[in-house]
Amino acid sequence: VTGGLGGIGEAIVNALHERTKKELGLIFVFDCVAESDERVQELTQKGIHYISVDLKSLESLKNGFKKMYALMEQLLPGAHLSLLVNNAGITKDSLALRLKESDWDDVLDINLKASFFCAQQALPSLIKNGNGYIISMSSVVGLTGNPGQVNYAASKAGLLAMNKTLAAEYASRNILCNVIAPGFITTPMTQKLSDEIQSAI
Repeated sequence: VTGGLGGIGEAIVNALHERTKKELGLIFVFDCVAESDERVQELTQKGIHYISVDLKSLESLKNGFKKMYALMEQLLPGAHLSLLVNNAGITKDSLALRLKESDWDDVLDINLKASFFCAQQALPSLIKNGNGYIISMSSVVGLTGNPGQVNYAASKAGLLAMNKTLAAEYASRNILCNVIAPGFITTPMTQKLSDEIQSAI
């Protein structure tokens, strides 16, 4: 699970943790905070594995998967990945006329580019497993657009096309690709929106 330390990602990790109490499995969380962070300590106490990854860096992302696969082989020899959850996402909101190139790049790099390259790194293990799942967290604004969020909306719409294509390529290998596009969810990210925007939503 990418971005598994807060918001929707944290809820996903907790749900998966409940599932692994009943069936054998390992959970890995990719996020960008130091391993000394209090939230990471809470994860490790539950037996959930944390790997610090800069999702904007392809090299860091690839290294994260290498560490994960090495740990999987060490802890559960012969295990293969069965599920990737592309959850990590950021916002850097601005009206289109004022949007900076860096704000466009940062949002697209984490929300869309990283999701694709995580899928690319996951696919060989999913295929070897004989089946698997890729779930990407989009947003309703990827379907409708939203003033002040042109970069975020574009990144979330991109996830739809990306997963439709991955599904078409790998359905024959039993890889199911789905996108979830929630509406407004109360998380630390949405709490940054002004009261006026929250009320309108």
